[in-house]
Amino acid sequence: MRMSVIALNKKRMTERICELLLIITVVLSTVLGAILDAYVEYLTASASAEPKLPTVIIDAGHGGEDSGAVGVNGAMEKDLNLDIALLVGEELTSRGYTVVYTRTEDKLLYKPEENIKGIRKISDLKNRCAIANSYENAIFVSIHMNSFGSAKYSGLQVYYSTGNGESYALAERIQSKVRDDLQPDNRRVI
Repeated sequence: MRMSVIALNKKRMTERICELLLIITVVLSTVLGAILDAYVEYLTASASAEPKLPTVIIDAGHGGEDSGAVGVNGAMEKDLNLDIALLVGEELTSRGYTVVYTRTEDKLLYKPEENIKGIRKISDLKNRCAIANSYENAIFVSIHMNSFGSAKYSGLQVYYSTGNGESYALAERIQSKVRDDLQPDNRRVI
């Protein structure tokens, strides 16, 4: 009897994880759609020529020995981030966007000679930045699941490059679109 209860609980937990992953993917796809719609709208408003679709760099946060947040069920943020990044990338590719991933497997982005505790994470972040900076006029989307102790801190966070007015304008449009369409209670500001 006890074994069947444990098996049933594991089955329910697996089903809940799958449901959660599906919900997260749908929400993230909607958010990315809003991001790209806002970007194309911004480009159309600021240029008379037909806008070229931007390259989208998708960064699945964490990886390798850096698990990120860990859920009560043991689900690791790094795994969810990667699964979602790959699904979103497939969707964007099917819509004609050029997609570049910072990672497509469970690893940090450091070279073997940088495999020194304390240097790996710094090297990983520098390498992610180098990928982002190697594409002109690209959209960089870093996927994270952040965990906070208080429910009052929730909702999409949009960051932008402080030295770039277009980046700020795009971030402002994205935050507004997400608030209007998906998260009316999201009071975050740019």
